[in-house]
Amino acid sequence: MLFWWLIVVPEKYTGLKPLGYGPRIIMLWAIMLPQIAIGAYIALSSTILYTSYSSVCGRAWPIAPMTDQDIGGLITWGSPPP
Repeated sequence: MLFWWLIVVPEKYTGLKPLGYGPRIIMLWAIMLPQIAIGAYIALSSTILYTSYSSVCGRAWPIAPMTDQDIGGLITWGSPPP
């Protein structure tokens, strides 16, 4: 929420020094590229990356941990920056 507040909210509401459109676009690209890489790594991984989530925490939905990881990776891979 704080990231999008900085990107989207007009300067008159931030109370900070005005942030131009150029720095906003650079920040979006700086966040977007690593997020794509992390999402691709999670989605394409052949092993469970979060073992404590699959064994200790229990399952909120009746799906396999690997399927859950694949779905989470795809959402992270294709979603906009945080």
